[in-house]
Amino acid sequence: MRGVVEGLTRVATIDFEASCLPSFGPSYPIEVGLCDVEDGRAWSWLIRPPEIWKGWGWDPQAESKHGISFERLMAEGEDAERVFDLIAGLGPQYRMLSDSDLDQTWLDTLAAAVGQPRPFPIENVRDVYDQVTPAGPYLAWSDVHEAEVVAHRRFPTLHRAGSDAQRLAETIRVLRAEEGRG
Repeated sequence: MRGVVEGLTRVATIDFEASCLPSFGPSYPIEVGLCDVEDGRAWSWLIRPPEIWKGWGWDPQAESKHGISFERLMAEGEDAERVFDLIAGLGPQYRMLSDSDLDQTWLDTLAAAVGQPRPFPIENVRDVYDQVTPAGPYLAWSDVHEAEVVAHRRFPTLHRAGSDAQRLAETIRVLRAEEGRG
């Protein structure tokens, strides 16, 4: 039962919230959260939109989900360049996982806004699970679902980048603990 442990070491999770979904129009990241799976350390920053994003989409429905107003973003958000530098400094230490392919898009959008290349790739955690599942000897999809339920109980806040990254990290920790018992 070494599959998950071997596949998910030196890992951090990352999550972004955005101004809107791409189907709504040009969108940009407004918040990012990261969590170290090993020790649970978490980071989260609101991202003040740089001038280059002026006029891009803002969806009131997205705002109602994440609860971050444009006014709050402008008042409390960190400079996009600073947030990028912080993320870029943390990222290479980890195998970075997310539960949405859109998170790579948001990271790339942030990098482009500050004139930098992609600092690291983000893997979809489902692809990693696929490497150690389809009811194979290491992990069943029911195990993943049960771990997600446990993690949601511990981190119930949805659509906030920090909490979402913590919940995904907790899912991985629960899977590791289950594997250790198997």
